[in-house]
Amino acid sequence: MQIEELTDQLMKAASLKEQSSTTQNESGAPPKPEDSAEATKPALPPGLALNSGKTTAEILADLNKSPLFMTELEDNDDIAALQALDYEGSALENTADFKERGNECFKVRGYVDAREFYTKGVVMLAAEERKRAAGEVTRSPEGVVDSDDEIAAQRAMLVSMYVNRAACNLELDNFRSVWLDCTAALRLDPRNVKAYYRAARALLKVDRVDEADDMCARGLAFDADNKALRSVAADGVYRLPNVACYVETRDGGLLKMGKKASLLKVLSTGKVEIVDQVVRIFVLPVDKADEWIVKFKEQKAKEKGRP
Repeated sequence: MQIEELTDQLMKAASLKEQSSTTQNESGAPPKPEDSAEATKPALPPGLALNSGKTTAEILADLNKSPLFMTELEDNDDIAALQALDYEGSALENTADFKERGNECFKVRGYVDAREFYTKGVVMLAAEERKRAAGEVTRSPEGVVDSDDEIAAQRAMLVSMYVNRAACNLELDNFRSVWLDCTAALRLDPRNVKAYYRAARALLKVDRVDEADDMCARGLAFDADNKALRSVAADGVYRLPNVACYVETRDGGLLKMGKKASLLKVLSTGKVEIVDQVVRIFVLPVDKADEWIVKFKEQKAKEKGRP
């Protein structure tokens, strides 16, 4: 049942009771048969029975004291307690808690829930960044001005939350959100290799190979031995249309495979030797294919004793 429907029902019940009571008092007439029938009806549910003797104004006043129905702000101990819980601790402390909860969800593949926790942290710390960008001085809940170390820690945490949220969106196939978060992280920390890695993976998923290759190159410039990033870089290189495929013929030549020359068509020429049901296919990056062909021919010439 909708909140508005419940409120309307309570108001309507109270109004009918007021009208019935007023009519009876004014007429002074004895109870009618239908009034006797009313007395034999089943009792109201507990929630409605509590309000059966109240006027419409009294019901609305009681509802307004509940956070669920509140329509105006007033001094309310319950609301004050909820607000105190919301803002207890510094922005960095609250975000660290959101990160921990998000990590727990991510470990059990609760990517949607993890993303929500990371988003809470992003919203909290991004708000602090916007204040500083506007020239405001950010402070702790106790009113202490944020030190340089505190600001640096907030930014490092914000970068981590962006990158972690990108990881969730990568698992959820929200690829545009991935590179937007990674871009936001790299604005704050251009050396963050995880941001380059996740952005590259997302770009490859939508076949934006050149941009993925650029992300890999930038990341490897900071960490040349990063295995994960090198793996993505290799994945980007060995994708159509960035590769050329060749099959060796019986006489040591090469046949190039492509759209017009499928593997089946190449094999049907009878020029390719199949040994134990195995065929060697050479897959090369397009920009290195010509150089490799020259070396391949030189090697075959030496094997045949030709200069």
